[in-house]
Amino acid sequence: MGCSFAFETDLRPKADRLLNMTTDSDRILWQAFSSNARPADWRGLTDDRFWIMLREEDFLVVHLAEKVHP
Repeated sequence: MGCSFAFETDLRPKADRLLNMTTDSDRILWQAFSSNARPADWRGLTDDRFWIMLREEDFLVVHLAEKVHP
């Protein structure tokens, strides 16, 4: 069962965006919770942009799942 080319090109930018955001949010979390974390590393967790990014990740996951498994 394969995907059509149009289907793949429609989802690729969203999947790439999700991958990039997940990588960024993972980096922020690892820095904040590492054994040698400094107070500056915790600021990423209190930044509104971090929480907005997590909400956007959730939205993209749901959107992509609906497209792949309608």
